[in-house]
Amino acid sequence: MLKRTISLTVCCFLLGGCATSLDQNMGKIGGTALGAAGGAALGNKMGGNKGAVLGGVLGGLLGYAIGDAIDKRREELKKIAEQEQMEIYFSDIKSSDVVYNETNNPALSSSKGTLTTKQQQEEEQKKVGDKVIITETNQFDKGSSDLTSKAKESFTKIAKIYSQANKKILIIGHTDDSGSSSLNQKLSEERAKTLGKVFAENGVKQENIYFLGAGEMQPIADNNIAEGASKNRRVEIIELSNEQEIALYSNLRKTNPSFFKPVEIKQKSKEKVDIVASTLKNTPTETTKKTESISEPRETPSVNLKFVDFGGAKSNNKNLFSLDKLGEVATKESFIGIGTKAKADTPSNLYGNCATDKPRVYGETKSLASGEKIDHKTFEYKNGLNQSSWTTSINKHLVGLAPVGVVRDGSKPVSSPKIYIYENYIQNSNAKPNETLSTTINAYQGNKGLLYRVFISDDDSSLKCMDIIFDEKNVNASTGKMYYATKNGMYEKEFTMQEVGRN
Repeated sequence: MLKRTISLTVCCFLLGGCATSLDQNMGKIGGTALGAAGGAALGNKMGGNKGAVLGGVLGGLLGYAIGDAIDKRREELKKIAEQEQMEIYFSDIKSSDVVYNETNNPALSSSKGTLTTKQQQEEEQKKVGDKVIITETNQFDKGSSDLTSKAKESFTKIAKIYSQANKKILIIGHTDDSGSSSLNQKLSEERAKTLGKVFAENGVKQENIYFLGAGEMQPIADNNIAEGASKNRRVEIIELSNEQEIALYSNLRKTNPSFFKPVEIKQKSKEKVDIVASTLKNTPTETTKKTESISEPRETPSVNLKFVDFGGAKSNNKNLFSLDKLGEVATKESFIGIGTKAKADTPSNLYGNCATDKPRVYGETKSLASGEKIDHKTFEYKNGLNQSSWTTSINKHLVGLAPVGVVRDGSKPVSSPKIYIYENYIQNSNAKPNETLSTTINAYQGNKGLLYRVFISDDDSSLKCMDIIFDEKNVNASTGKMYYATKNGMYEKEFTMQEVGRN
């Protein structure tokens, strides 16, 4: 009873009265309450009930300070946005967003065994930083990283506000998904770096500034409509306490593929189909050698010399084969806008398959001072995806995939595996693969599974891409579907995956 009374008194004292201006002080209240919860847990670890009381006071003070500083800056930014006619939104960064665990958060490690489930949840939801989202308002010249003169003035004012706090700043550039993914990433990185320089020129220490070009990879709205594409062309200003949190936050690659524009499948001319079909019966002719190579998996190439019959059926479904195993992709985010509340578009549950997608490029976070990328060296793999090897048997052919490595927190692929195809494989034989194919990977996290999208980089293979959903609860119950080219178009075949060495 004593502990509860003191903790409540502290909260009321810090807020200057518990019944005042709740709508204007939500950051303070949230920061105080959650800070007190984490502080009490640490205090209990250090000194029992007395320690819990002290920890609650210190945690409350820290949480209040974070919330109060963020609230004050938001008010200043709102004034600038109104003056400059900028569309600006705010979003809290919680402990769970920077992936606190025993490795990178000694506080949680030291309190292991003392936190209740409720306290753990409160600790994960504690506000640790701030995100400011500024959507496109003619910030840059078209196709350029040069700020317009008006935007330069606006961001100069914003930078001066951030110079008042000695925090780490990450600037993220975003584009819509029109055009080349690699060019989108490069442009978004150059724009983020340009803004970083503006911040450095206006009082923010250069060693505190980081930049990231996310390109098209983190849409918050539907790119298929003009308004949605406009929302996706944005910059974000992230404020956190240290470089480790910046690195961890950068790994949170939440992507909803239903917000992307579906890639149109292009049919080859009948002349090319006939030319390539003849290669199934004959050796290559000079005409065949001159046939244009296929460079993108989005097209429906015809059969070529490396054709393998996987016994599939004609592909006519543009949706994902096993949506129930993937579940929903949690990319919805609530934003607090100027005098109103706005939400990112609600995603549909229609996910195109790999034949209607393309390899997408996501950049790396870099230091403005050194120009070098930063990385969180210590990480854990997702269950079963620790640079492991996987196989499946399809129409008497053995298909292997290795190494498959995905970071647990953020679902970031850390390797581009090879695909090994053993035609007409005999079990326990010492056969060598008939084909070894290079790949690139897209990964989309759902609340039930991970969509691991494999694109084959070799142009002359009939196998074009594979979708695999790794089950979160039972990784060895994972299934997939491959897409391969024939003279009649794209074919598909479902399969089940087996991890090598797992019973």
